[in-house]
Parts: sequence; C-alpha cells; structure tokens
Amino acid sequence: MGRSSRNQPAQAPKNSSRVGHLETEPAVETGGLVLEKYDDHDYGHLRVSVGAEQLRTGYHQAGVRSLLQSRFDLATFDIARHAPVKT
Repeated sequence: MGRSSRNQPAQAPKNSSRVGHLETEPAVETGGLVLEKYDDHDYGHLRVSVGAEQLRTGYHQAGVRSLLQSRFDLATFDIARHAPVKT
C-alpha cells in the first residue's frame, strides 16, 4: 500500500494517509482516497448488506465471537443520495 522512493523499500502507510495512487481509474469523482485505519496483523472479513434504500458494510475480525467488536468499523450509505448516513 505504501510507495517506495529513491530505491528505498515501501513504508506501511499511517492511519489517515492519502492513498490515491491505489486507485488509478476511479469509477466516481471523489475528494481522494484516504486510508482511515487498517490492521495488517489480524484478519477478518467484510460483511456487506444491501437493501432497497441503504448499503451497510462492517468489518468483522476473525476469531472474535462478539459482534460488538465491529461497531467501530461500520458504514451505512444512502443509495438514492450516494452519501453516507450520519449515525
């Protein structure tokens, strides 16, 4: 995810890093791609739920049995407005 420069190895990005170089041909116009946070030590899965009006995503860490752990990694989007839903 990081970029190398001047023959130096790539460094892992810090939280809230701009990583627009990862998306060279974006499907929609945005203010840029930002990596808010990530975990490169633990793994899990992304759960996506789509309804008539909303799209919800949530990251669930593998091996954690409580769904409470995912409450920090939830996002809900209004499909008609193409915008995040404020919680």
